[in-house]
Amino acid sequence: MMDLHNVFIPLLLSSTVFTVLHGQKVFTHLKVTGYQGHDVTLLCQYIYGNTKDNISQVLWTWHNQSNPYEIIIFNMNHGVFLHDTFLKDRVTFSMNLPLYDASIIIRDVRMSDQEVYSCDYTTFPSGSYKGQTTLTVIEGSPPVLSIAAAVGIVTAVVLITVITAAVGYLFLINRRYNSEP
Repeated sequence: MMDLHNVFIPLLLSSTVFTVLHGQKVFTHLKVTGYQGHDVTLLCQYIYGNTKDNISQVLWTWHNQSNPYEIIIFNMNHGVFLHDTFLKDRVTFSMNLPLYDASIIIRDVRMSDQEVYSCDYTTFPSGSYKGQTTLTVIEGSPPVLSIAAAVGIVTAVVLITVITAAVGYLFLINRRYNSEP
């Protein structure tokens, strides 16, 4: 029987090394689907490695085929500024300080809101970091999760948790039994 720790420990170490090597970055979803007439959230989170970094500014920009347009900016000294664009009355930051999460909400999404959005973090002393999201807008309503589907998902998660705990318990018992003289 294959020892599970021979699989999980290298996997855990490789993900830790990956995080350390990449240090600071901006996390966004590459693609987001919005539904015409509904609100959509564009995720932007600063995942930092250097705790001495201070975020001084976050800027969101909309890019169409020909030009970028600055939409909304937060500056630590000057606060929030909304640029005079087609999104001015429909966009807000989803969170308050700290700005490690500078996601935005676009209300009443329109087909014309499609394209690439970028969020740019300016930090000191490390510099600037950018993340991008492509927003696709479709007609119709967002899918609604039925109560039966929600109960099924919760049941599956609980079942998987119980099975994982049981396998872990059996693994530890087996390991203890095999290590006794």
